[in-house]
Parts: sequence; C-alpha cells; structure tokens
Amino acid sequence: MIKAYFASDPKVSLLQLVDEFLQSCIELSRSTESVELDLMLFSFTDAKLADRIRQIVTDHPTIKLRILADWGNISNRDHRKLLDLTEIQAANFEVKFKFDLPYLWDPLAEKLRWSYHASLGLLHHKSILIKLSGKPFRLLCGSLNWTKTGGQNYENLLRIDANSKAEIAMVEAMNKEFESLWNNDQLAKSLAEASLIKARVIRWYKTFPEATPAEMQRELLRLVNKNNKSKELSVRTRLDHKSLLAFSSNDPFSDSRKKGANEQNSLRQFAMQKPSGQDKWVPLDIQTAALDLIYSANPGEELCLCMYAFSPRVPEYTALLEMARAGVRFRCILDRGSNKGMIQKLHEVAERDTLDIQVLSGTRGMHQKYMVNATSSSLITGTANMSTDSYYRHYEHRFLIRTNKRLAEAFQADFERIWTRIGSS
Repeated sequence: MIKAYFASDPKVSLLQLVDEFLQSCIELSRSTESVELDLMLFSFTDAKLADRIRQIVTDHPTIKLRILADWGNISNRDHRKLLDLTEIQAANFEVKFKFDLPYLWDPLAEKLRWSYHASLGLLHHKSILIKLSGKPFRLLCGSLNWTKTGGQNYENLLRIDANSKAEIAMVEAMNKEFESLWNNDQLAKSLAEASLIKARVIRWYKTFPEATPAEMQRELLRLVNKNNKSKELSVRTRLDHKSLLAFSSNDPFSDSRKKGANEQNSLRQFAMQKPSGQDKWVPLDIQTAALDLIYSANPGEELCLCMYAFSPRVPEYTALLEMARAGVRFRCILDRGSNKGMIQKLHEVAERDTLDIQVLSGTRGMHQKYMVNATSSSLITGTANMSTDSYYRHYEHRFLIRTNKRLAEAFQADFERIWTRIGSS
C-alpha cells in the first residue's frame, strides 16, 4: 500500500504524522522480537521529534535506532537537535554523518563558514525505514524536513507498506541505499571522526589562509581516502515493476558518478518511454524516471508540476518544452524565492512559441518535488529537485509510480488545492 499526505490539507500535520510513525515502532516492539529504525535526515530542528527519539532509545532498549544525517548536523547552530542526541549512551542507538567538506574560511573572524557551493554533496534523503526481524517492513519519506519551515511549507509524505512485489522492491532499495552508505567508512563518520576532520580543515586554513575550498578539499580527500575500492558488479538488473525508486549519489572518492550508493541500485534498468512512444531499456536514475513520465504524456493530456527548484539546464526542462510543442498542456507551481529567473523564462517561451504553459508561485514556500499526469494516473515524487545539483552533487531519491489511480488522484487534488489558493489570492 502507498499513501500520500500533504501539508495543503488543513486537517493534516506532517510533523505529527512523523511522530506517530516513530511511535508505531513501540507498539510493534511488543509483538516482534526485533524492531529496527533506520533514519536518513537532511535538516533536523524539531524539539518534539528529538524528544520522541530520546524516549524510544532510552525507554525501549529492544528497538535499535540508527541515524545517518547530512554533515551540517554536526553543529548545534540554528537549533539543530542531532548533536544533543549523540550524547545518549545506549547500545541500541548510533549516529553517523555523511562525509562532506562544506567550508569557506573567514580570515577576519578566523573561523569556518558553511557554504552550499563548497559542499561535496548533501545527504538530501528524508526517510524512516522500519525493519522487523531484519526485513524491511514500512517506509515513510517525502519532501518534509524536520524543521519549523518544514511544517509551514507546502510539503508531502509518502508511506509505503511492503506488500506487493513493487512495494517490497522499493522499500528494499531504500534499505540497500542506507546500508551501503552506513557501512562505507569513508562516507559515514561518527561524531568523533567528523570533529577530527573539521579540526583538520581549521588547521589547513590557518596554515594556508589564502587557500581555496577546492585546494583544501583535494588535500583532505587525500588524507581521508583509504583507497578502499569496492568491486564493481557487472550484472545489470532489468525491472518491470510499474512503481520504481531511483537514486542519485556522488561519492567524492570515486571518479565516476553512480546512480545509487548501493552497487545493485546503481545498475538497475527499466523500459523508459521515448518521445516516439517506443520503450528503451535505460539506467534507472532520477532523470530517466522523470523523462519517462514526461515522454509518456499524449497530446491533449496535462502534466502538473510542483517544484522547489527548477533549472533550464536539466533534460527534464528540454523534454517538457518538447512535449508542450507536441500538444501536452503544462501547469507549474514553483517556489517564488528559488525560481525568479525560471518563472520569467517559462512565461517568455510560452508566449513566444504559443505553448499551453501556465506558471504560478505563491508567498508560502513550495518545497515539494512532484509531477503528476492525472489521465495516465502516473507521477514522480521524492527529494530531488529538477536541478543539476540534485543529479550531480547530492544524495537524492525519486519515485516513479505508474497507473496508480488512487495515488495520482491524491497528488492531483493537492495540486488543485494549491493552484486555487494561489490563483485566488
């Protein structure tokens, strides 16, 4: 079963749903020998959810809880909560941070400044995976960060119970991605290891205050690199499920970009529809998943897009214009703060080429990353924006869900609620 929840619904609190999902593990632990919680987090500032994790760890020692977080969480600045939780000394609790070097040097203040542009790639997953007796059981994920703004933006959550073959495959793929990152000593660091690396960065900049982030990163990558080369798998898996989960990943210790931190995930293929209407077996990643949805639209059908960041440099943009010229209608809700140039560009190309493209943006943050075709009952959703950074730099995921009428109707209803609100304001 797959079910979606949206912040546009006034009866729904997404942060409360996360809390209830965490609490469900307590009940499961009463009837199951082994319950494990694996979390991947990008931004975490919510005090209530921090308290819930503390309660689970301290009051329920049979529940094993692991958190893999973005590197930014090694600091407690801006009300981040994870650093305080690392002080819990419990056999059933462990925290690691995805390796990064996102630093600029401020020579006047003699301190590091966090920089998005210097980052080697963010861990952008926001997921909770429940495993029973070591077997993936249930997944909660979506665009929602565990923050105040996450509770105020337009966001979504997707809950997947591993029942059907496709659902089991998606939940297992997320489990493989977590395990591959968690067990990679170069990419997953304890707080102690992360603190030592940060101290090395400070020493480097104090010795070479005029150094660029790229120079610092080359030196630190050389020191951290243990030359552990994993053996590449040669077998490519062809997937024929209607619902798929794709990944992007960027290992700074590897010369080649992979389509998943897990080798098996990175070698999967699926039959993507081409503009001609024919299928072609291609690697499954966040871009090909989106292109399949775009190219499968027929003239007269409509694609509805909600997106935090949308770049004209990605293949999805070119494909959307191509299909718009073929007669596919396109409505888009973009985050106003992140897409000023893109909004203007879409208006201009629609007017110049007489394309049926409509764009709205509101004052409330649009943090979702989905596109839906209500006619074909198909959609994409996940953490990945339509940007080059999502594809080339960050650790992301994107679902491609085809011919699921109930779920597509839920996403379409969310789109229409937001579209009506913005249009009438």
